[in-house]
Amino acid sequence: MQYGGQRPATLHVSEGFFARIVVEQIGLDVKVSIPAPSGVQIAWVDRPNAAYGPEAISFVASESGIYTVKITCSMPFSSAGKIYIRWAAYRPAIPGDAIRIRAEKLCTQAAALYDSAQQEAPQRQALSFYTESVEL
Repeated sequence: MQYGGQRPATLHVSEGFFARIVVEQIGLDVKVSIPAPSGVQIAWVDRPNAAYGPEAISFVASESGIYTVKITCSMPFSSAGKIYIRWAAYRPAIPGDAIRIRAEKLCTQAAALYDSAQQEAPQRQALSFYTESVEL
């Protein structure tokens, strides 16, 4: 599915199901977030791959309903860039999914910390997050 920003990409997800969405960004640097139907943000990702490459995000639905893939961009959407959204997995959750989701969150937090860090302490924390993610 190509996303042009006119209407949100939505998915109906059943409670207890694992979902993985991959947003392929071509010429746009995007951040992807997933709010639950109740409005609480349950996942977000912004990898340091600039304007090209995948932004993959996984979650286990805490409630049944419509989940919206929210995409924000540091610059307005234009005809110069494209975004493709792919529903990569949808199945009942298994115990290993929690580990995968935790590892993804740690990588996202580490990248955000490292990119914004001008001091050594946040960079050490980012390295700690990356290390834990690899171990998971």
